[in-house]
Amino acid sequence: MPRAGGGAVPVPVSTDLRRLVVPVYAPAALAMASLGIVTPILALLAIERGAAPGDAALVVAMLSVGGFVGALPSALVIARLGDRWALTGALVVETAAILALCVVRSVPAMLVAGFAMGLAGVVLAVARQSYLATAVDVGVRGRAMALLGGVFRAGSLVGALIASLLLTLGPMEWALLTAAGLSACAAVATYAFTAPAEPGPAADGRAPAMWRPGFGRLFATLGVGGALVMLVRASRDALLPLWGHDLGLSESTVTLLFAVSSAVDLSLFYVAGMVMDRYGRRAAVVPAMVVMGVALLCLPLGDAVLWAFVIGVALGLGNGLSSGAVMTMGADAAPEDARASFLAGWRLVTGVGQSSGPVLVAAVVGASTVGVAATVVGALGLVGAGWLRWWLPPGPPGGDGRDGEGGPLGVVAGRRDDAPAEGRPAAASVRRAGRRRRRPAGRAEVRSTPATTRR
Repeated sequence: MPRAGGGAVPVPVSTDLRRLVVPVYAPAALAMASLGIVTPILALLAIERGAAPGDAALVVAMLSVGGFVGALPSALVIARLGDRWALTGALVVETAAILALCVVRSVPAMLVAGFAMGLAGVVLAVARQSYLATAVDVGVRGRAMALLGGVFRAGSLVGALIASLLLTLGPMEWALLTAAGLSACAAVATYAFTAPAEPGPAADGRAPAMWRPGFGRLFATLGVGGALVMLVRASRDALLPLWGHDLGLSESTVTLLFAVSSAVDLSLFYVAGMVMDRYGRRAAVVPAMVVMGVALLCLPLGDAVLWAFVIGVALGLGNGLSSGAVMTMGADAAPEDARASFLAGWRLVTGVGQSSGPVLVAAVVGASTVGVAATVVGALGLVGAGWLRWWLPPGPPGGDGRDGEGGPLGVVAGRRDDAPAEGRPAAASVRRAGRRRRRPAGRAEVRSTPATTRR
């Protein structure tokens, strides 16, 4: 059974997600709304203060750079301080960084502020993913993660709308002050409302091991699949505006196209969680990748406005069906005694895919056309569907309902010495997971240790 903060107090699992609305999901929504306000105006703010367009783009990129650099150290911070203090501290840092953006005028200072916001964001994401993986029953884990993903997306969308409204009423500093206020409210809420059985600091005071035997194989198999999901998702944000521009659509029409696609996406996040919990992770993420891959392959086949909206809806459908899937896959595979460390590395690996999507689109468009870029990304989507179909087991996670260690993905993330988790033989767990569909013996052996691969 998972233990809070590495101490002796067991962390009880829960199937009631309503208990987590105030202490977990509400602060996350406030923090993401704050980020949603800052992100669209950051480049404009830098240009207004004298930065060249290239420097302005670099300021925005520091949000991602901070997330990359802080991914692995975030596990150390969470283990040292515990979830509550790590999250509160990260949100205080984010608030201070946003306030600094209100007053600083130099590009280097804005780069530092953007980097600090990236660091804070990755602590928030890793801490909440690790907590939900530990405290939520495996039978509702998919819904818990999909809800967290939906909160992240909805918060960002609401933040962008708030920014748009505030920019019509006053200067950008007004929007930044609003973002700082939301971030500060998230910090207060995180500190004031403790989540049920929230992990505290590590009892022995020692830093967690950042690498365990078997991590590499998990990152090279499931992690690559997760990275491909993130790549295809992120590419949508670059391809739709570029295709709209090629079609000669107005800015308002492109914005409407984006809004329709996002609305379909947001409407499906809880459905995605229910599918993952009832039918398995593979039943949600593989069809989602097929839908997005086929939609992108079909994008160059039409040049009408209606066709662009059909593709936008299809991409929103695929994106919505995969909501929370990457976080859930990581939580399922994470060893219970090294969750934060594993999930920090998981976020680093999948973040590479997320950042690579727009870069790949830009490179292909620079050398060819938007249609070719859509075809390339669509093909990668189908490759990702096949890859995940191969590595993800069928059916929902098994086990005793307390964690993922007894389920099919938990067996992948099991102990290197094949020791059964909490007295449950690994082979028995595989047999339970395989009852729904007979599989070759080799596939059961694959999931008996973390260091064993299909080859």
